Amino acid sequence: MKFYKYLSLAVLFALTLAAGGCSQEDNFPDANGNMVINVYDAGMEAVGGNSRAVTDENYTTVFETGDCIGLFAIKDGAVWNNMNNVKVTYTENGTWASEIALQYDDEQEGVAYYAYYPYQDGKTYQSGTIENFLTKMANEWTPAADQSDKDKFAASDLMTTTEPSSVIQEGSGQFTIRLSMKHRMAMSVLVMPETEYKFSDETLNEIPYIAKEHASMFYMTSVSDENVVRPYLADDGSYRLIIKPSDANSLIVTQGTYNDKKYEFTASINEGKYQRFLLGGGKKIVEHELKVGDFYCSDGSIVSGNAEEVPENCIGIVYYVGNPQPSVLYPEKVSTDGSQPFDEAHDALRRDHPSCVHGLVYALDYANDVIKLFGTKGNKPDMEGIASAYTSSYLCKSGSREPHYKSILGYNNTEVLKKLADYAIENSADWDLLNMVSCLDSYNKQKVLPSGLTSGWYLPSIEEMRMLINETETINASIAKANGLALWYLNGTEAANDPRGRFNGYWSSSLRAGYLFYMVKDGKEGDSINGYVWNLGYFRFSFAF
Repeated sequence: MKFYKYLSLAVLFALTLAAGGCSQEDNFPDANGNMVINVYDAGMEAVGGNSRAVTDENYTTVFETGDCIGLFAIKDGAVWNNMNNVKVTYTENGTWASEIALQYDDEQEGVAYYAYYPYQDGKTYQSGTIENFLTKMANEWTPAADQSDKDKFAASDLMTTTEPSSVIQEGSGQFTIRLSMKHRMAMSVLVMPETEYKFSDETLNEIPYIAKEHASMFYMTSVSDENVVRPYLADDGSYRLIIKPSDANSLIVTQGTYNDKKYEFTASINEGKYQRFLLGGGKKIVEHELKVGDFYCSDGSIVSGNAEEVPENCIGIVYYVGNPQPSVLYPEKVSTDGSQPFDEAHDALRRDHPSCVHGLVYALDYANDVIKLFGTKGNKPDMEGIASAYTSSYLCKSGSREPHYKSILGYNNTEVLKKLADYAIENSADWDLLNMVSCLDSYNKQKVLPSGLTSGWYLPSIEEMRMLINETETINASIAKANGLALWYLNGTEAANDPRGRFNGYWSSSLRAGYLFYMVKDGKEGDSINGYVWNLGYFRFSFAF
């Protein structure tokens, strides 16, 4: 009778490209002979040069459930025991499971094991040496043009063993195959330019404000549709692209919705190595005194309102400096009925965009070319009553008294108004808010804001409109420089062509009662700020950053 001992398949990754310099304790199979894995990352190596490579960063390959390697067993120059591209899968409990049983007996004396990742059907060894077989695989390997997610990125990252692995016996008596695998491709790490603003008001620096450029398109060799590549966007904001090693890979990165910045460089990186490219010189620090009237740009950059030249990509003007989150501004306030404190639980802006603590920006122009109803139907819904279903987690109340009447609540209000618009559609109501929502949606698409830095466009509350009124002179001076539309500008033909007298100025997101919204006309506050849903006006949006 032949006695077998179960093998433990331990993959030792000598990852010169992806390493963490750590190991985990050995685990051994249970009585049923289940496989285990012991991973040891032996280090990585970065390429220096004009990329200003950083050598202390870790780019670690982490296997996930379902990842597979191909395993070969070679003895006396030939495949042993039909182990030719055996599929071995990483399981959810952190072990490796082979599609055939791996068992040890004395016949395995002299057997050498080899492997590669990621597994592919049909990669069977036929003749020659197994080392040449794996080298040929690497030479013929072509990284995919689309590496935009984890799976696609990993599928391009060919790894193979470069030395034979024999069965060894652990001190515990466990028999183990240790497969030392190395990356056969190279990797470019692309870091887009970024600017960290150090504001003169230290309270604004508690949460750093960092404007980072985002790439629009990537190309290999030249700018053309057939040369488009899509790298993986990592959690740290860098773009990673597996490339053929040593080749002079010409990469082109374009950036910007409103401009045509372009970065070109050549990546010649040896097998199993990476190189970081800090495009545009990498990160820079800018000292800035944030003021009302400053120009806010589509890439997140901020320029003084006193600047002689206004950036072409200016999309708005700063009209409030400081943390605009209601729970921070009004921690002691409660609703007029005492049911709703201005705390974090009710603060949608803080809940959705906790890093927007630096100020508010107003748009350069209207979102609608002609005056519009708040909705497409000018009926009289009880919006206040319907909205009450949403106010348990939002600071949304109506009325002309404190605290809502004199609080920055535009973001909160807008989120509730969007819910009311959905309610009207779902319930086939005889009223809606579709004009406001459609204008908001289209403006978000037309005037794209920098990712991760802002709240997105929203309709200001009456308190924010009041701030605009108080800062009209300063804001209008900056708007004029940016070729925007002056505050409270009213096209005379609009009123002249409105014989029913329904034109009432700028809409706000503050609900006074029932179906009555606050509006502002001629930059004045008073009776003219009352606008019914059947009135006509302009939508002009703002955002927090």
